[in-house]
Amino acid sequence: MSTQRISGANEVVDAATNSDSLPALSILIVAYNSRHFIRDCIAAIPEACADVEHEVIMIDNGDDGTAALVEELYGNVRILPSRGNIGFGSACNMLAAEARGRRLVLLNPDTIAFPGSIAALHQAAQKFPEFAAIGGASVDRTGHDPKPMLSALPRFSTVWRGMIGMTSNDMNILSDRDGSVFEVEAVNGGFCIIDAAVWRDLGGFDESFFLYGEDVDLSLRIAHLGKSIGYVPSARVFHDVGSGDFFSPASHRFKTIAAAHYANKHFSARRALAYKLVLWLHFLVRYAVGGILGFAVSRYRSISRANRPVAFNPNCWWHGFKGKGADPRRSFSSKLN
Repeated sequence: MSTQRISGANEVVDAATNSDSLPALSILIVAYNSRHFIRDCIAAIPEACADVEHEVIMIDNGDDGTAALVEELYGNVRILPSRGNIGFGSACNMLAAEARGRRLVLLNPDTIAFPGSIAALHQAAQKFPEFAAIGGASVDRTGHDPKPMLSALPRFSTVWRGMIGMTSNDMNILSDRDGSVFEVEAVNGGFCIIDAAVWRDLGGFDESFFLYGEDVDLSLRIAHLGKSIGYVPSARVFHDVGSGDFFSPASHRFKTIAAAHYANKHFSARRALAYKLVLWLHFLVRYAVGGILGFAVSRYRSISRANRPVAFNPNCWWHGFKGKGADPRRSFSSKLN
């Protein structure tokens, strides 16, 4: 398939549009200072797709030369011109506007898809059309220790359990199953397949979510259409979590901003207020407990450090992405995706 660089966000110039068939899948990659791991990500795609026709479209929100490297090494990748760090949701919407596949695959640049993994998502989507979006599992480099690469809808019970160190086992139980599709609440935008027609009907990601939360918001809107969200354990990727600091205060802050933004959008004013108050208490408890246990275990020190900004300055996240200083383009770490 012959391809070339795109000259504008709304202009499709892929020469393959003149061919007698369109790809089944459009694989969308939003890079952000991803030069060190983008090669492995793209190199793994052909085997991950097996014999499924696909195209790969990428946009670079960063400034480390990722786009130039991909253009040099992979002539079959369509690259949209960068508009700077416009946010994950906005970048995905730009990519989807250029996509020709019947289904969209969102793939983080710091993932390596295992052979047949993307094909497994595609096969499940074909077999079970009632699932408008389907996610897969994150595994270690050897393909073991699977963990569902999913998200959960924000709710009070989740915050309460997290406050006392408890998490739901529902997703981990799903990791032990294979060979089918299981209904879940929300996909993770780092690795999932979405029906392109449903995406268009919903207008894609809500761009008011600059970073984080846009996948959960989309999942809820899919559910409101009467469609289901699925999980396929056999679709597996290695996610290089080392490409960003999981306990980074900046990362935690913007995830919190996204949670507040979601609550402000989808909850009643009274419920949103209650949810954010519980969330605030959660951060205070995690900060205090992490500080105490951190004398013995360094991991807890990191947890305490990550929770300090949101615990002692709730105004930085309370109003979601509409709040002052909530724009990651002004303060976000260049390491974070």
